[in-house]
Amino acid sequence: MPDPAPQPARTVRRTPRQRRRRNIIALIVMLAVAGAGLIAVGLNAGRWGVPGFTFTNEQGSHCRNRWLGHECSTLTLADVQSHVRADLPEGTRLLSGTWRQTHDYELVARLVYPRAGARAGWEALTEKYGACHERVPSPLDLESGLSGLCVMTNLGGFAAGTAPDSEVWRVATATQADGDTVVDLLIRSR
Repeated sequence: MPDPAPQPARTVRRTPRQRRRRNIIALIVMLAVAGAGLIAVGLNAGRWGVPGFTFTNEQGSHCRNRWLGHECSTLTLADVQSHVRADLPEGTRLLSGTWRQTHDYELVARLVYPRAGARAGWEALTEKYGACHERVPSPLDLESGLSGLCVMTNLGGFAAGTAPDSEVWRVATATQADGDTVVDLLIRSR
C-alpha cells in the first residue's frame, strides 16, 4: 500500500486574549526567577564581601563590609577573646568594642573583669602583654574612682637587635571602687 500523502501542519491561531494571558504568565515567571535571585544575592552578599552589606561572623559579631575590608561594631565577648588570645575570667562583661580589618587590623575594646576573677584575668594579660610600664599615659587616667592604673604596651618600640612584634598593643587596667577591674584594649597590626 502506498504511503499516504503528508498532510500540511495545521497552524493554531491564538486569539489576542490567549496571547495576552500567555505573555502575563511568562512575565510573572520571569519576575519570580529574578526576585528569587535578588533575594539570594541579598542574603549572601555580606558573606561574599560585597561592600555595604552586613554579615555575622563565626563568633556572632555583627559586621559590615567596607570598600576595603570590614568593620564589626557590635562585638561579642567570644570575638574579643579570640583577638586578645588570653583567657578572660568567668563573668567578664564587654562594655564596648570595635574590630576593623583591611590589610591590617585593629581591636578597640573595653571590658570589666568581676572582682572574683580580676586577679586571674590581670595575670593572663601580663603573661601575654608584659609588665606594667611607668610614665605611659593611660586612657583610664581621666576617669574618677579608679585605682591601681597599669599600662602594658609595646608602642615605644623594640630592643636593638630584635625583630619588632607583628602587633602593637596598649592594654590599660584599673580597679574600680567595687573591686571590679576595667580593661581598655587597643591591639593592631604593624
